[in-house]
Amino acid sequence: MAKNQWYPFCFFTPLLFLFLFGASLFLRGYSLMIVPLFSFVLVPLIDKLIGRDTDNFTEDCYKKLERNPFYNWLLIFLFCGILGSLYSSLYVFTNYKFSFYEALGLIFSLGLVTGGMGITLAHELGHRKEKRYHFMAKVLLVHVGYGHFFVEHNKGHHRHVSTKKDPASSRFGESLYSFLPRTLIGSYKSAFQLGFFDKNRKVLWKNQTLILTLVTLFIGILFAFLGGEKGLTLFFTQSMLAVLFLEIINYVEHYGLERKMNPSGRFEKVRPHHSWNSDYLFSNALLINLQRHSDHHAFAERPYQNLRTYEEAPQLPWGYPTMMILALFPPLWERTVHPLLPDRFEKS
Repeated sequence: MAKNQWYPFCFFTPLLFLFLFGASLFLRGYSLMIVPLFSFVLVPLIDKLIGRDTDNFTEDCYKKLERNPFYNWLLIFLFCGILGSLYSSLYVFTNYKFSFYEALGLIFSLGLVTGGMGITLAHELGHRKEKRYHFMAKVLLVHVGYGHFFVEHNKGHHRHVSTKKDPASSRFGESLYSFLPRTLIGSYKSAFQLGFFDKNRKVLWKNQTLILTLVTLFIGILFAFLGGEKGLTLFFTQSMLAVLFLEIINYVEHYGLERKMNPSGRFEKVRPHHSWNSDYLFSNALLINLQRHSDHHAFAERPYQNLRTYEEAPQLPWGYPTMMILALFPPLWERTVHPLLPDRFEKS
């Protein structure tokens, strides 16, 4: 079967992920470990079994993919599914008894839904031109306390990626644990500076970052109103995990890669070799091609279904789920990644 025939079916994988979460929420007990085990055990195994997708389509085929409404409808369906998962969790968590370990399983699984999938979806929606998609992106982000990501990612990260000006690009030799406080604080500061609607008249209440932060506070109050202390706990903990998953992925995506300064004093144009790439078919389908990050940064306007692979892009040895685990152990991370750094970026 030709690739253009089976390719659309790959993107039903996120729906499988949401189905597994829904099933675990209904069954409870040990079933609440289904989503973490699927994400960090089964996905890497399937990746190695199926392998990489290193083929690009023809330009004519990419034009057809971009016009195909299926890929936009899928995003809308995922948006509804993620919000539905969050509010269903709120209802179940506040109306049924959970043991400590069941609560941990639910919160960890929900963080994977709202962070691993929800923020990934918000990232894709935030790059679209249509304002309705921007609204959907912001709705997802304020539900994990990270509304400022919409501002900083598009206006800051994509401009300064793989330079020391970017708080979301990890540096050579920087551990995840050094990166996290730098990016969490630096990204919000950057988003606040970039968030003014009028750059010439910086009025506090006309700052998009501040507005999104206040909306997040409102969502937290809503969860407390609907679910009391348990509702507020669920909102706070799933938000923390969602943000943690995002920032670990950020750490992986640009580690040790740098753009050079031109004689003019400007950084070189963003190219595919300034971001780590991973072509594993299954995890890419699950994350709506987020792992084709090299092409995304070189051509940010391309929708997820049109992202390409490049020979010159540095390749990760695994998909994001495995690389996230490796990032938790700095010596193991360096032993795995440093030999793969392109020669032009290696440092003594």
